[in-house]
Amino acid sequence: MNCNSKESIIDFVLKDENYSLIKQHYINLLLNNFFNEQLKKLLNITRRHKLNYVITTDIASNDYKEQLILLQKTLKQLAIQQVTANDDNYQNAKKMIIITEKSDLNSNISKQELVLVFNKNMVAELDNVDYVDFSNKYDFHVNFFKLLSKTFPEIDVNDFITEFQIFKSNTSDLKEEVTKQVTVNKDKEISEAIETEESITGNNDVVSQDDAAEIVNKTLWGYLFKFNIYTLITALIIAAIVVFTIYKLNYQQQNLISADFVVPHKTVMLKRQKILNIITEKLNSSKEDIKVVAVVGIGGSGKTTVARSYARNISASLIWEINAETKRSLLNSFEELAYLLVSSDEERQELETILNVSDFTKKENRLIKFVTKNIKLHDNWLIVYDNVESFSDIQNYFPSNSKVWGKGRVIITTQNSNIASNSYIKNNNVIMLDKLETEEKFELFTKILYQAEDRQKLSIAEKEKITNFLENIPPFPLDVSTAAYYIRAEKVTYKEYLNNINKNNDSFLENQQDILREVGEYTNTRYNIITLSLAKIIADNPDFKEILLLCSLVDSQNMPKDLLISFKSKDLVSKFIYILKKYSFIIENLNNKEDPSNIGLEVSSFSLHRSMQQISLAYLSKIFEPEEFQTIIKKVADLLTKYSYRVFEQNQDQAVNNIITHLKAFLSHKELLPELAYANISLVTGSYYSVMNDNEKAKMYLENAAKIYVKYSDLREIATNTDTFVLLGRVYSNMGKYDQAQNLLETNLDSLQSYYGSNHPHVAWNAVYLAELYSNIGEYEKARNLLQNTTKIYTTNYGQNHVSVAWSLSSLGNLYNSIGNYIVAEHYLQHSLKIYQDNDGKDNPKNLWILNDLGDLYINMGNYQKAEEMLQRSLVVQKNNGNINNKDKNSNWLLFNLGNLYQEMGQNELAKSYLEKSWQSSKEYYSINSYNTMRNALYLGKTYSSIGAYKKAEELFMPALEFYLKRFGNNHLKYANSLMI
Repeated sequence: MNCNSKESIIDFVLKDENYSLIKQHYINLLLNNFFNEQLKKLLNITRRHKLNYVITTDIASNDYKEQLILLQKTLKQLAIQQVTANDDNYQNAKKMIIITEKSDLNSNISKQELVLVFNKNMVAELDNVDYVDFSNKYDFHVNFFKLLSKTFPEIDVNDFITEFQIFKSNTSDLKEEVTKQVTVNKDKEISEAIETEESITGNNDVVSQDDAAEIVNKTLWGYLFKFNIYTLITALIIAAIVVFTIYKLNYQQQNLISADFVVPHKTVMLKRQKILNIITEKLNSSKEDIKVVAVVGIGGSGKTTVARSYARNISASLIWEINAETKRSLLNSFEELAYLLVSSDEERQELETILNVSDFTKKENRLIKFVTKNIKLHDNWLIVYDNVESFSDIQNYFPSNSKVWGKGRVIITTQNSNIASNSYIKNNNVIMLDKLETEEKFELFTKILYQAEDRQKLSIAEKEKITNFLENIPPFPLDVSTAAYYIRAEKVTYKEYLNNINKNNDSFLENQQDILREVGEYTNTRYNIITLSLAKIIADNPDFKEILLLCSLVDSQNMPKDLLISFKSKDLVSKFIYILKKYSFIIENLNNKEDPSNIGLEVSSFSLHRSMQQISLAYLSKIFEPEEFQTIIKKVADLLTKYSYRVFEQNQDQAVNNIITHLKAFLSHKELLPELAYANISLVTGSYYSVMNDNEKAKMYLENAAKIYVKYSDLREIATNTDTFVLLGRVYSNMGKYDQAQNLLETNLDSLQSYYGSNHPHVAWNAVYLAELYSNIGEYEKARNLLQNTTKIYTTNYGQNHVSVAWSLSSLGNLYNSIGNYIVAEHYLQHSLKIYQDNDGKDNPKNLWILNDLGDLYINMGNYQKAEEMLQRSLVVQKNNGNINNKDKNSNWLLFNLGNLYQEMGQNELAKSYLEKSWQSSKEYYSINSYNTMRNALYLGKTYSSIGAYKKAEELFMPALEFYLKRFGNNHLKYANSLMI
């Protein structure tokens, strides 16, 4: 064979007829390996989100079972769990539907379902469906990332996709270069064969390529027995290609496994270098193959933070954390580690088999054996067993034999001081995490209370004052940090803080010590600790029980303190927040925390730990009597309704967005809520989205409320019910659903008149919106009669100078403007403007829409100077108040009128600029098939025509004219006006 060097082996391999198959197989191995490395990195992200999915269809054909199994295994590698209809997480799970046959398309595919295509012939059948194509197995990796991006948008996979595509491109470059190398080697061999023949025969005649190739075959005598040494050649092939590939790609595989060791930010964390040095010294000095230390301390002493800090600052190929709090969490941590240790498809299949074992003990034993078999490959690993309650809980999972586990290091964190008597841990390797030194308490306290520059400026007297105060605080990180956060947020003196502790009798440390004394073997779970603390909180003041329920029903983050004050008294709320801090349940938030001037200011909001909130709701639902529980939820719903409308009126974006988050969180507990409470909060949420012009969301929430309200005939609810139907009617109108809007508003008006009589303000409110709808669809006489009546109703109930009268008059003025009676229109609009100014002052931002209406009227009257005055006045005030945006009704109307004005004045470029902005916002606010949007299209088309852009003009004119004809008919004034434009 003449293969006596690496180069000659490579040459031999490259000439083999099976080389292309070997080459492609190895490139596939490279891609699979790189993909698995990316999954390991991605797991650190996905496991924090607790993601679930459900496949809503079954695969009938066996042809696609393999593809489905591969997809399920890959999702499981990322701790993304498949659930069924019987699981608690089913409703929130991401829905997927698999298409393999045409019959699958007969099912009703919703927008919430992502379609997975396993049969390439079905791609052409899909239309307006969001799907991922898994029909080509060679594109599985990239398509899997696409599935993650579409199904779980909270997971950012863009960087992973880019990295994989670059790696795949590099392997393609390798494929091309190796192919070139094959050609070069063959040409070289043929030339050498020709020279050999000439030297043997002495013949200098030209030899053909075919003859030369035959000579090559004859001279390669080793070829006759290459199949007898096939195993050796295969090994050499793989070794040669590995060397070659690494050289070409300059890629060094980093097979690192590490948990996400989260610690506090360095600006508020005590480093505790002394303890870290002790851990380092004990682990480094031990001569055992498996070196073990235990960090022991009471709750709040910082055990986990110390262990994680150590883990973050060492180098090893495997650094992992085991959550040893429960048997389930212990097993889950090992399952995650097992997935990361997988290095081949065979091992992955082995692991899947293990995890499918139903018997817990057998599954546990086989999983441990799998982990120990693979962990030995990682030299000097580190495993942190966090929150161990009893060593017996982790004994089966504990690395006690280096022949089984290999060489490594172990850190155990526990409250259980009895662990020192355990035979697996040397007594002198048990590190007691004692109280903080005076200097450490001072450092931690001042880090939290002051900015860095302010800390440097503390006087000697102030430092002494802080030191004396801290002598009266339990000397542990949790207690010191709680004191610092409380004083910073509540702006209390040190003396007041100490008095508060004394009044409550029990400090946080004492409560934790009580827990430790009661549980003996420290088998307490997080739930037990929290519920015991909740019981003590409620015992301190029974009124806290209702506030706790409120806090459990809204979002856990950024709870406004004034929401709680609206529920109970300010003093009670201050005591409530204090006692939550005492048990370390909350983290306070200040507005503009980066601003040093905010240090010590009143708490504006606070956040609960999510686990505490979840357990709290479960606990409270058990200790309340059912009727009492429902009564308090109704009170919470009423509170949220009133508070939300107050926040809406203040019109501060951050506060509004925050309360909407809390409303949606409240609605997420539908199974616990009384129907009317759910409907009332749905109404509030829907009204917000209606004002924000998000018609789709407004429609969803308002329809949810309406479905419940129609079930109740209790006339006491009539006002709330009708609010919902009026708002829903407006949304339908904005979306161009005029028939639905008309039916809903007319039916609702009849109900109101039957209940309140004909002269009630609620009747007038509905009637104004119905009149606006009539005007939009050309029913002018109906609109006029309604508006004249609403003006009388408001005047009778509120007097002539009330803003409700002004609102009705403005609608009446706009109606007369629409039918061309400009003198009457001006009278009503000017009268309306005067009432608004008398009530709210001149040019109040919330009333500037009346200036827009007057600007439109003066354009129609041909008084362009007055029109421009009104519109520019409105524009200036809106800009000064930040109210110009692309999804605001008044902004859209203003932009349209300015465009229309400058078009009439012959300033076509300026008109085009305003009308294009108005056209875009109309489509977003009203929908494409609404009257206002099509009116925009007509006027923008007219401007395009004026500047010679006839094709653009035609594209706007044709659908707009078709809309006007269909909506109004060919004998209607609006249709005639549209033809004249």
